[in-house]
Amino acid sequence: MAIIDPVRALCARLNADPVWSALMTKHGMNLAAPDLATALRAPLTIKRDLIGFGDFANDGVRAIEPGSPSRSLLYHAIASPNVLRGPLGMPLTVFPTMAEIDSLENYIFGVSAPTLPQIQARFPGQALSVVVFSSEYRPASQSTHRRHADLAFARTGVARVGTRPPRFVPEFRGFFPELPTEPFGIGVLPARYVAYLAVRLPGKASEFRPMRALDSDTNLQFWIPVHKLFPGTECIAGLNLTVTFSANHVNEKIFRAQTLLGNNPPNASPYRFSDGLAKLSSDPNHGPGWIIPTDHPHLVAEAKTPAGADVTFTVPTTPGNWATVDLWALSHSQSGPEYLHARTEVLANGTRRNLNDFNNPPDLPVDQRVRAGHYKSLHYVDFTADGEVGVDCPQVQGVGGVSASALPAYSLVAAPDFFPSCDQRELIEWYQSNSVPTKLKQQIWGNPNPPSPLSDQRFPANLQFPQHVFDASEVTISAVVGLPLAPSTSPTPGSDPAARHSHLPDDAAGVFFPGWDVSLDTLGGVQHLAAYGLGSPFPEDSKLCAALSTFWPAVAPDVTRTMDTAPNANLSGTVAPLTDAEIGRVGSLPWDGVAGPEEIVVGGQPFAQYNSFIHADYVMNALADKFSVRLTSKVDFREYTNRIVGLMYGYLALGVERTHGASNPALTDLRGERKKWVLLSFSTMAAGNAELIQAGIDTNTSPSSPLYRASVFVSAPVTIPMPNFKKRLMPINGRIELILAPNNPTGPIVLLKKVTENNWRKGVVKVV
Repeated sequence: MAIIDPVRALCARLNADPVWSALMTKHGMNLAAPDLATALRAPLTIKRDLIGFGDFANDGVRAIEPGSPSRSLLYHAIASPNVLRGPLGMPLTVFPTMAEIDSLENYIFGVSAPTLPQIQARFPGQALSVVVFSSEYRPASQSTHRRHADLAFARTGVARVGTRPPRFVPEFRGFFPELPTEPFGIGVLPARYVAYLAVRLPGKASEFRPMRALDSDTNLQFWIPVHKLFPGTECIAGLNLTVTFSANHVNEKIFRAQTLLGNNPPNASPYRFSDGLAKLSSDPNHGPGWIIPTDHPHLVAEAKTPAGADVTFTVPTTPGNWATVDLWALSHSQSGPEYLHARTEVLANGTRRNLNDFNNPPDLPVDQRVRAGHYKSLHYVDFTADGEVGVDCPQVQGVGGVSASALPAYSLVAAPDFFPSCDQRELIEWYQSNSVPTKLKQQIWGNPNPPSPLSDQRFPANLQFPQHVFDASEVTISAVVGLPLAPSTSPTPGSDPAARHSHLPDDAAGVFFPGWDVSLDTLGGVQHLAAYGLGSPFPEDSKLCAALSTFWPAVAPDVTRTMDTAPNANLSGTVAPLTDAEIGRVGSLPWDGVAGPEEIVVGGQPFAQYNSFIHADYVMNALADKFSVRLTSKVDFREYTNRIVGLMYGYLALGVERTHGASNPALTDLRGERKKWVLLSFSTMAAGNAELIQAGIDTNTSPSSPLYRASVFVSAPVTIPMPNFKKRLMPINGRIELILAPNNPTGPIVLLKKVTENNWRKGVVKVV
């Protein structure tokens, strides 16, 4: 089949839709042209004022520009997630499949197929290699140069686990985990891989190599894609290519946990396994190179041998107050999961006890029981993994100066992203911008580090991967790069980001203690990326990350206001607040299955009744399918940062209120001020709300959207035990109501009112 054949079929399908036909006709293109090849190369009158075309490259003048997808109007029209309407504003209802987008890419690179010497001549003195990249077409705001929409690449891809098959959203031109008909189902998120001839070039910020170039990158080398490889005679002139992808992934958490415990585990499932993790898609609508995680009934499962026997471990005596086994602290090694679930006791007769359910003598509370150890506990498996996506193209490898060995991509199969509409890179760039007051920059996050994305890390891929396919010198494997073409501009480069899940590493969390998407280990003194450092199973780690406020912004929700605080947890107060609906304080969809606090009155004293942090068990909640992305998936970057800033200004006003105007303590110690207050309630506020109107009258202000309503009270040093040992009471004292308008045109507004006051007052939010 000629490479124009699927393009001709795509054009015919689009032309059959009146809106698509009108849209392309507006640009001067006839989708039904008898000589389609000539029509695709003819100059057009491109209307960049049409919705979705404002970030199309200014020097793009044709439907197809050989070798340049970003300058090919037809490609932009079908691949950009912002092209959603026809010329009269009518919504598009017909969209391309991922396979059709792939076929059009092939045509762009093959319509004027170069010879191998011609490709090499573009980079004199530089060797070429066959390299696998993860790839996606992005709006200008997410491209490497931010000047127009373009392809972005990385040698690391991030797929994500789930409990349901992948949900392709045609208008997104991609995948999304939220399932409209299943609030507690989570769709797996695939990652796309492509093969390119690539050249190794030094980092150069002026050429946007890589995206967000670091100062040290000038001393490093980056693989840059040059020419896409696909099967047939039209890819490289004079050659008939075969392009065969392969994939291999491994989960070895239990194997490594057992090793850190001093045992000698077998090299077999469930200790170390590859089946049931991820595989190359066979769906013809996907096209080649898509890695699809295997969906399982639950995010975790009981660990059993192939014969059906429970896989257990003897719980050691362990320090800490988290009711978990800290393997790193015990073993002084990071070569395995940091945290290990240890709450399912397996008795000698094979029966089990959930230690969360026992609290009366002679039974110890679960945290004390885990610390004491000396019992058998059941292992649980999750289905996260890391591995490699390889390719074989024998007609090119080892030919005419091309390296004989192809370079695989590093493939992560990570935990779910509970904020798929908010990217790590967006957050770090916001943090580094003028949007955040200088005096507060270093104080925003609950963890000691800003939310650096995985693409900013400079570590090699897993050097201990069983197949030993990664090189210790390849420290730029997670960087995001583009094609080596000088960028143009566009009329509106600040286009909306894609609403879909991104599988490139700038949308993944960076690495430290231990990570969310990937962790670090060391081999021969060389630190490297590895997926096995996360908790076993991963929900054991998720709970601790979520409890530490924004320890992993943009993936782990902040639950410091959901449960009572664990002793000695060094919590920092709420940073990125979830709404009352998102934590289940109202409604029935808490993201983690743990409902937020209830307000009750005992003996005339108001209390907040919390679920006990110690007894909250994310592993059991995962088994019961209580996790949900229904609400958190709607939180995009703007909403996420507006909440942070709104509450940040609230803390500034509360600090002045607490000191009776004598000082502004939150300005120099925001973390300390957060710890003095408990956020009881948080919600969005509609512009016409009656309470808001009255507050505006009381204060002679006109707060503008976005608007938030919050309630706080003074943090008590301890919570009060309840007859139900899984509940805690915290007295509500010093309660203050807040209305937050962080983006008000004349400056941020915080309105506040004590419960003893009738009128709202204007809070002090000076950032000087």
